Amino acid sequence: MGHQPDTRRGPDWLAADLGLGLLAGVSLLVVDRFRPTGLDDWDAAHPYLLALLGTGVAILGAVLAVMAIMTAFLSAQYLALLERASTGIVGALRPYRYVAAQATTLSTFSLLATALFKTLPQSVAVTVVALITGLAVWSLVGACQLVQITMNHIADQRAWTGALEAAKKQVADEVRLLDSENRDRKESNGRDDD
Repeated sequence: MGHQPDTRRGPDWLAADLGLGLLAGVSLLVVDRFRPTGLDDWDAAHPYLLALLGTGVAILGAVLAVMAIMTAFLSAQYLALLERASTGIVGALRPYRYVAAQATTLSTFSLLATALFKTLPQSVAVTVVALITGLAVWSLVGACQLVQITMNHIADQRAWTGALEAAKKQVADEVRLLDSENRDRKESNGRDDD
């Protein structure tokens, strides 16, 4: 039973969500240059920034809830297995911490941008909105990837629990067989003495 859960957060995971976030931010900058009223328009940017603030808070809440549920409902045996993995339980929770940090940063930057937007020069305001949009996409894609990571943990736990139960049954069967053989031997020895 050499299977250990995969708790890595490799560059491929980081590249996908960060790449999409950067693409969204850059795309927003490019699109803004061709719009008659750009992202520097307070009436357009204010509700948008508030929506991104809410998005960050919602992602953070969901990630914290999943972390709590995951640690509460994983079996003690699976948690012990995670602890023995190369990155430990800390490594298993690392992707959740990263996305929580992204969502917190998104909410904080959105709040600051909302408060300071009218004081910023046009080019800075557009860049800030684009960066926050990129951060929002990065956080959202990261949150979606957490769904797959969580499903992997559930599947790993089921597989490990099933293997553990099968091993327990096999040991119990072997113990019964040995007990039966010992009884038979004792009975045989008792008959031989007569």
